[in-house]
Amino acid sequence: MKQVKEEKKISIAFLSLNYLKGHNLAINYYVSLLLEQINHNFNLSAIKIFSHIESGRDDISYKKTMENFEINDYYNEVQFESVNCFDCGDEIFAKLKSFDLVISVSYFWGSLIKRLKATPGIRPKIIYWISSIIQHEYIINKNTKKTNFNQSVTAQKDMFDCADHLIFNSRFDQKIAELYHRNFSCPVSCIYPPSRAANNNNQKDLNGRHKTTRFGYAGRWDYRKGLQELIEAFYLYQQNYEGELFVMNNFSECRFATLAECLDRENEIRYHQLIRSKKLQLFDWQSDRKTYLQFLANCDIVIIPSLYDPFNMVAYDAITLNRPLLLSQFCGIAELIPNSGQKEALRIINPLDITGFCQAMIDVQNHINNRPLTTPYTFQLPQFDKLIQDTFEIYRQLL
Repeated sequence: MKQVKEEKKISIAFLSLNYLKGHNLAINYYVSLLLEQINHNFNLSAIKIFSHIESGRDDISYKKTMENFEINDYYNEVQFESVNCFDCGDEIFAKLKSFDLVISVSYFWGSLIKRLKATPGIRPKIIYWISSIIQHEYIINKNTKKTNFNQSVTAQKDMFDCADHLIFNSRFDQKIAELYHRNFSCPVSCIYPPSRAANNNNQKDLNGRHKTTRFGYAGRWDYRKGLQELIEAFYLYQQNYEGELFVMNNFSECRFATLAECLDRENEIRYHQLIRSKKLQLFDWQSDRKTYLQFLANCDIVIIPSLYDPFNMVAYDAITLNRPLLLSQFCGIAELIPNSGQKEALRIINPLDITGFCQAMIDVQNHINNRPLTTPYTFQLPQFDKLIQDTFEIYRQLL
């Protein structure tokens, strides 16, 4: 939605991760949607994305990145610079302090932001958009191999202490943050991540479902995403029912990924048994949004079993596609689902309760088997334009 631009020219820097490498899709989708809308709302003198590089994957173009996210109308004159944010020299520091507004979508930049705020007469205002709380990730992930945990906690604390405004993805995640950061030194907002509703061309009704129920999961290879609980619940389910589990994730792209990161020994055995019996099929994560949405639309039931997720964009997309959904109570988006919305085709589950998890799979399967057509969910998710304008209002207040 186009708005009247501000008169004053401003410069904005985004601090991101792997922006042109097709990684961190939820974070970089958020940044890309802001880039789509920002030129309609502000009179820009410059926009630059400083991107921390973690992997050796080749860059794709800015144009291709936007195409992957199905974004057509966006600000073209964006500058990019790839850096190691843990080893930023004076040159990067000098560039950053010339901007009016700095928006960080990762705690990785904490030490640089701390240095920036400690410099007398600095120019930029700092916004920290919080993607997750590091201490909570560590507690949830009992198999963590995060060797730089203390450094990460310090970096995130620096972000909390030095920001001029904090933006959380959900009230759920704000409450998680308050467990570890008792007092915030700046204003705080909860703004759900904006997302484009899935195109109707991706939707299908349940008349076209498969001969056996196809459960689908899409997300990162990460213990806190609940993959172990998913394997265990599906293994229990398929003892008495016919079904398939389709999993789309980035396991093949993770340089040092192992099954043991997400599965204990017993569930590793179950995993291999399901693979051999072709009950479990794996798909590589797709950077382009269209292919990913087609994957979701081709599932009879989508499962989000996360043990900790500040929001979860996959659940949002599943709802806009009218997919029957099993959604973990530990996802921020669950707070948007009214009790009236938790009907037969959408269940809020506790993924740690494997028996209850399995029973929810059976119940939703029975529901869709007994009803040839599905109707759209009656509750409304937050509107895209409202979320964008709430975000930009924070920018204006700081500027």
